[in-house]
Amino acid sequence: MDEFQLIRAITPKTHYHEKLILGIGDDAAVFRPDDGKNIVVCQDQMVEGTHFTKTTMGMSDVGYKALAANISDIAAMGAWPAYYLVTLTIPKHTNKDEIRDLYKGMQELASFYSMDLIGGDTTSGPALIINVTVLGYADPKQILTRSGAQPGDVLFVTGFVGESGAGLDTLLKNGRHMRFLDMEAEIVRTHQRPVPRCVEGRLLREAGSTCANDISDGLASELWEIAEASSSTLVIEEDAIQFRGYMLTLERKQALQYAFSGGEDFELVGTIAADKWPLLEELFKAKTSVPVTRIGYVESGPSRVLSRQTGRVLEKSGYNHLSKGDNHGDVRDSYDN
Repeated sequence: MDEFQLIRAITPKTHYHEKLILGIGDDAAVFRPDDGKNIVVCQDQMVEGTHFTKTTMGMSDVGYKALAANISDIAAMGAWPAYYLVTLTIPKHTNKDEIRDLYKGMQELASFYSMDLIGGDTTSGPALIINVTVLGYADPKQILTRSGAQPGDVLFVTGFVGESGAGLDTLLKNGRHMRFLDMEAEIVRTHQRPVPRCVEGRLLREAGSTCANDISDGLASELWEIAEASSSTLVIEEDAIQFRGYMLTLERKQALQYAFSGGEDFELVGTIAADKWPLLEELFKAKTSVPVTRIGYVESGPSRVLSRQTGRVLEKSGYNHLSKGDNHGDVRDSYDN
């Protein structure tokens, strides 16, 4: 399959957005932005051998997750995704069915959010590289940022953290073709096909939150990003972090290690004023099956993350793309803008 055959194969026959004027097929895409909305843009990249291998993920899973990483960034801003672009570097040995599966995985997720594929590029190279750009919309008065935490705020997290990291280790040990037991299958699916929390991001806005971050590099890393951006001290109550299923079969110390350093959960961690916390709990119970859990609070002080149990500063663990050393090996990378 050459480049032009690939373009014809992936060009959508219909579009979700009426304001899309030109999609794939010209030198650039053209769309009219929604009136009164801010355009939110993010980009992430996945590299074979660093972010994934075919031992742990099928090509449709790779495509799904490449798009999910970007949508999760959009969710963390309280925004909603609308369009995406895909640039691929494809090794010469890659067959056309693999590329079709890659796009199939993206389309499965994109259709859930009514997203239009509007462009990209392809080239050849020594490794498969997937670069995805997502554009979305946000209410200009309700954007969530890492710098929005205030002293006195409740610190919370959505869903369950640590499962993706545990799922990756299970896949590295057994391979993706293993017939997993129910609890193992759950964490494997969480790693391969995480669900971005766009609905929950909107609920955060509705309740009055101003601060959120998506958990891509591990809970500890994301907490530190909020603390540094907000110039505040975050106090984490480790005993409050909830686990389920397979994670409950582990020693709690190991489960917490996955939560703090595993990454790729794509849950949201953030803060909200204490008097608005009850409303946030009510909204989550009424409008989503995803739980929201209070895990600490914000106080005045230097930019740091403290453990309430030990009084010690929490290690800034998790993946850092440009550090000389990290807590993960290859294929234990995660994503961040």
